[in-house]
This record gives sequence, C-alpha cells and structure tokens, in this order.
Amino acid sequence: MKSLKIIQGLSKAGKILSTIAFVCCIIGACGCVIGLLCLIIGGSTVADFIESTGKISIGTVYASIVIGLILCISEIIVSWSARLYFIHELDAGTPFTFNGANELLKLGIKTIAVPAAAVIVSYIAQEIFQHFFANVAEVNLSNSDSLVTGVAFVVISFILKCGTELAESKKEENI
Repeated sequence: MKSLKIIQGLSKAGKILSTIAFVCCIIGACGCVIGLLCLIIGGSTVADFIESTGKISIGTVYASIVIGLILCISEIIVSWSARLYFIHELDAGTPFTFNGANELLKLGIKTIAVPAAAVIVSYIAQEIFQHFFANVAEVNLSNSDSLVTGVAFVVISFILKCGTELAESKKEENI
C-alpha cells in the first residue's frame, strides 16, 4: 500500500511540525510574559525610553504584548491538539478509524473556534488599552487561515469516516 506509506509519512511530518509549532508558541508566550514583566518592573524608565523614540506609544507596546500572549496561548491549544491527532493516527497505523475521524473533527472545530475566540478577546483587550492609554495603534488581527484550515479538517474528517465505514462494510461482507 504505497498510499498508506505516503499518508504515514505525512503524519510523521505533521507530528514534527505541530511539535515545532507548539514549542515555538510556548517560547512566544514566555517572551510575552517576560516582556510584560520588564515593562511592569522597569516602570517609568522603560516607558520613558519607549516614548522617547517617538515611533510607538507605551500603550501600543502593552497592547501588542498582551495580544501576542493571547494569540500564542490559542495556538498552543491548537498545535497540541494537532500533535495528539498525529500521534494517535501513527499509533493506529491508518487514518481510517472512527476515533481518528472524530479526533480530526474535534481538531477542525478547535482550529476554527479557539483562534476566533482569541481574536475576539484580543479586540476586547485592544479596546481596553485604547481606553486607558493615548495613541494606541491598531494591532492587525487576522483569523482567515485558521478558518480555512479548520474547515478542511472537518471535511477531511467526514471523508475519513466514510472510508472507515466502507472498510468496515467490506469486512462484514467477507465474513
């Protein structure tokens, strides 16, 4: 089964890439926390330095760091779920299982819902910072990639479920 070898190779790559994404998002989240701590501990010294550049306001810096943290946390959730899917698929040896199809469906829903919720929370955070600080620049928040990917996962999950049902019915016919 040449196709199954290709699928398993892609699943191994997916496991590696989702693990890399997971680690990078943890590093990003830690960087945001460290940045916030530096701003809080550094107080007016850091704020004065940032404001002295004249290019960015301290409110924009706070908003950017908090929004970055929110987005990193959402991607930690999605990348961890993707990693688990690939691990389970590799353990099963095939994507054509009912558990795998259901897990991919859940991953698709998470891939849509979690980043969408993060964008909503980020917009709220941005509005809060704009209320408390002057000259807070708009942070660009786009969620279209996760929407498309999530829909693809949902569609593929139904294809996998259909394939699993066909394989099960063939087994029953041969018995």
